[in-house]
Amino acid sequence: MTKKIAVQDGLNDIKKELKKIGYTIVDMDSHEAEAIVYLKTDETIPYISSSVNMNTKFDFERQSGAILINAEGRTIEDIDKIIKNRIYTPLF
Repeated sequence: MTKKIAVQDGLNDIKKELKKIGYTIVDMDSHEAEAIVYLKTDETIPYISSSVNMNTKFDFERQSGAILINAEGRTIEDIDKIIKNRIYTPLF
């Protein structure tokens, strides 16, 4: 089963490359996304608040829940590695 990835509108190259690798791209509003790829350009990320409920329980044992990935300064290989390993640093 392929992983479902939500990608911010406008990041068409990233969408295309993730599809080539084999990921399924879903809408930002999808609650089925396993990862959300966005580009942070300032201090606010307005579209994230509507697609991610920060009060939702994260299951650390099963590592379930969507991981947020800022695409700024990252290659498609970096993003793929983050998705596969579910490891992303730093927070800030």
